[in-house]
Amino acid sequence: MAATLISATIWSFPHAWCVTADGHALDPTWEPGHGLAYLGIAVTDEARWPTGHRPGSLIEEYPANTALLRDGLPAGMAAPLGRPPPPPRS
Repeated sequence: MAATLISATIWSFPHAWCVTADGHALDPTWEPGHGLAYLGIAVTDEARWPTGHRPGSLIEEYPANTALLRDGLPAGMAAPLGRPPPPPRS
């Protein structure tokens, strides 16, 4: 998920972005400064990345990703990048 500011309102969307080795988000689809917050999983399995010859994504291809949704990510598919989300507020 990613959040952006549109007309003085914060909106969140299912979204994908790139991440630097030190965990900073690089978003080639939004203009600089438009991404307010990013929460996601760094996927290391290139077979799961959308490309010109392999459209779709982990977000959009629900039938192809039923096992991921049911069982979670296989070992080694995610990279431990960025900062963990804060604990929920009570």
